[in-house]
Amino acid sequence: MPQEPTRAVTTSSDRLPSEPLDRHAIMHRLVSELGYSDRGASLVTDRLEASDARIQSGFLKWWNTGQIESVEVEGYDVQRLMREHQFNPIAAFLTLDWLIKEPVSAKAALARGHDRVELKPSPRLESPGSAKGPAEST
Repeated sequence: MPQEPTRAVTTSSDRLPSEPLDRHAIMHRLVSELGYSDRGASLVTDRLEASDARIQSGFLKWWNTGQIESVEVEGYDVQRLMREHQFNPIAAFLTLDWLIKEPVSAKAALARGHDRVELKPSPRLESPGSAKGPAEST
């Protein structure tokens, strides 16, 4: 009697995604639920489709269940990127893929950090009827 072939056991870090990325569904949800523009959703989906299998697997688990699977690359994981760099999960997964593909550039960029823009209210005029602007006030 023929025996069934044995299947190799793989870990979460090296398995292929259990399901393919559904481009249409991802784009639709990015736009309708997460506020992405059509162009932005298309760009993110392109990058996800081109990402490493580990990243796709982790992304799909988060996308479908909300659970973040531990995928570590160059000492970074999704939780660390979210905590230390205030990334959302999608940006964190895409950054992990960048760390896989271009570790030197990605680590340098993460080490530099990113600029923060602080918006301050514009200065008020000295008095409500004054014709002087803020630059002319002394």
